[in-house]
Amino acid sequence: MTILMFSSVAGNSCSANSVRVEVDPGIRYQEFQGFGTAIGWWGNVVGGWDEPARSDIVKLVFDKEQGLGFTVAKYYIGGGENPNCSANAEGRSHFAYSREMEGFKPTEDGPYDWTREKNQRWVLQHAVKKYGIEHIEANSLTAPWWMTVSGCASGADSRSTPNLKDDYYDDYAMYLTEIVKRFRDHWGIEFRTISPFAEASQSFWRKGHNQEGCFHTDEQANRLIKILGEKLQEEGLSTRICAPDEFSVGKSVEVYNTFDNTAKSYIAAISSHSYWGSLADRYAFRDLALSEGKTAVMSETCERGGHVHDHKSMAAALEMAWHITTDVRDMGSHVWLWFEPVTDERLAITYPSNWGAIHASYQGSEAQQYWITKTFPGIAQYSRLIGPGDIIIHNTDPYVLSAYNPSTEKLVLAVYNAEKSDADYAFDLSKFTGLKTNKVTGYRTSADQDMKLLPSIDIDNAGFLDRIPAESITTYLVDGARYSGPLHKNINDNVRGTGQDQIEYSKSWNYSSEKTQVAEWCHVLEARDYYKGYGEGLYGKDCHWSETVGDYFQIRFNGRQTRVYGSTDTNHGGMTIRLDDGEEAVVDCYSKSKEYQVLLYTSAVLPEGQHILKVQVAEKKNKVSTGHVVSVDKIQITGGTWRR
Repeated sequence: MTILMFSSVAGNSCSANSVRVEVDPGIRYQEFQGFGTAIGWWGNVVGGWDEPARSDIVKLVFDKEQGLGFTVAKYYIGGGENPNCSANAEGRSHFAYSREMEGFKPTEDGPYDWTREKNQRWVLQHAVKKYGIEHIEANSLTAPWWMTVSGCASGADSRSTPNLKDDYYDDYAMYLTEIVKRFRDHWGIEFRTISPFAEASQSFWRKGHNQEGCFHTDEQANRLIKILGEKLQEEGLSTRICAPDEFSVGKSVEVYNTFDNTAKSYIAAISSHSYWGSLADRYAFRDLALSEGKTAVMSETCERGGHVHDHKSMAAALEMAWHITTDVRDMGSHVWLWFEPVTDERLAITYPSNWGAIHASYQGSEAQQYWITKTFPGIAQYSRLIGPGDIIIHNTDPYVLSAYNPSTEKLVLAVYNAEKSDADYAFDLSKFTGLKTNKVTGYRTSADQDMKLLPSIDIDNAGFLDRIPAESITTYLVDGARYSGPLHKNINDNVRGTGQDQIEYSKSWNYSSEKTQVAEWCHVLEARDYYKGYGEGLYGKDCHWSETVGDYFQIRFNGRQTRVYGSTDTNHGGMTIRLDDGEEAVVDCYSKSKEYQVLLYTSAVLPEGQHILKVQVAEKKNKVSTGHVVSVDKIQITGGTWRR
């Protein structure tokens, strides 16, 4: 390990084995749009509370100074249950408390009832009016009960069985369209996107389940997207579709790729829940959004069950820090949505769990009382300090999320330590200028701290040191961080297409992806397996390769220099490279053993502007090579304009 030798700072002296973190604002990823929450179930209850309790809860979720500071809200459009299907054998609703949603059209022959869902609507309208929330999404899990085969809004009579009647696709699409239109025209709320289903491929949707939901085959999901997209356009609505909203990241990529081009044309945002997913899955999701030119949305996640019910426990807070870091950094998410910031205290005790940042009594003698858990300051370490317009930038440590705003010259470094021992960190900020007299402001959440303001840290020799306590989350703010160096785009080989900054392959290229450890819901704190090989091996954990002479790929880009990275091995041959209309260069890709992320080619400095790079499998090869394999791992572009 390379040691970064900064001078010790009083109170922040570190060992010689400090973890060195290089922060590079020149390598930029997505422009972040914000943290947010689904309102659904908690809004269904809290919106009906007395004052000031309900306003206090909304403040805790959306206020930037004293709350989580969320800037995105997702409204849940209920289907509404059949009155004859709402009771179980004991005469109680089969829905868990708070999860029985009112639909806006309770019967097929009756009119829309716009007085319904008043509690959840109150929360949304208050958030818009009081906290200026403008980024608003919508989702629906099922059609109204009278459009379903089973006559029940929670699913079909058996698992993995479609429940939307075949001749009611138009009706369901019109139902959603009418609601979107009503919100715009009568309540002044315009949804950016709408998701017409969620976790549609999962087997748990069934009649009598404890929440609304509906199974759809991939073909049915494709059909519904096209019908809904067309109706939204016909009504002159700007709302687009967000899909496929699957339970796992890998499944979302798989399902999206089954959609036809017409369905894809109606989709503005590719979404996934992140309960399950490997590092390779997250990279594939990121590359899919870049290939399609669409917003990447992590649309739902929450903590696992099984935690000891303890409002002061750091376990759930650290788990959410893991989610935020991997979902934003590895998935390339522009939007990050938490499922339930407010949770029923009785459910948390019964389960047991530490779900939610705010545990509230929904029923009984303690109704409308609430308690703050450690997850609240844990998430606020990210959501208060990283916001819309901040750019996610590169750093070399998997436990650090770094964001930079060139306009305000603000740098944010959020790091979590889930281990049982302290960790010494050395942050290298040498690529920035103007930091000699600056100080670092830090906030920390731990067993005995709740986003506590730390003593300021001096920047010494373009960096700083700090000791991060065991089981804690720390966020550092650096003001006046200027960067005037070159900008770089790292384009993974799996960002495919014919547009700018996309790689276009001839037909016979092969694709290989590494199998990385799946971080399952309920196992994410065992993150060491997820991080195995982080930054090593193939870039993005995948590559494209061909051994067919004459195969090629090409990329169009705006910039002033390009580099090609790939693998080398004993069976790798030669590749020819042509930049614009220049002469061909020949590169030997042979090596005595397998090597990854090898810099194979660097162009001369080019005139700033549009260029095209073409790489081809050459007939000529090293005489000791046993094959003609050419492998591409990533293309780096320097210069040009940045916008992702």
